[in-house]
Amino acid sequence: MPIHVRRASANDKEACIELLQDLSDVTGEYLSTQAGDAFDQLLGGERGLVLVAEDDGELLGLADRKSTR
Repeated sequence: MPIHVRRASANDKEACIELLQDLSDVTGEYLSTQAGDAFDQLLGGERGLVLVAEDDGELLGLADRKSTR
């Protein structure tokens, strides 16, 4: 099945935070406790947007675009 890319929704928040935590574990980078708040702001269009990639309902990755305005 092809990978589907779409705008993230509030329902994706937990899975997105888990993906970010997995990345943090691998890279040794600190994942801010405010990641959830930043996700909410991006979702609301206040600071940009979040896209997710999924295959058969499983979230595979995410990308964000932050607005500098």
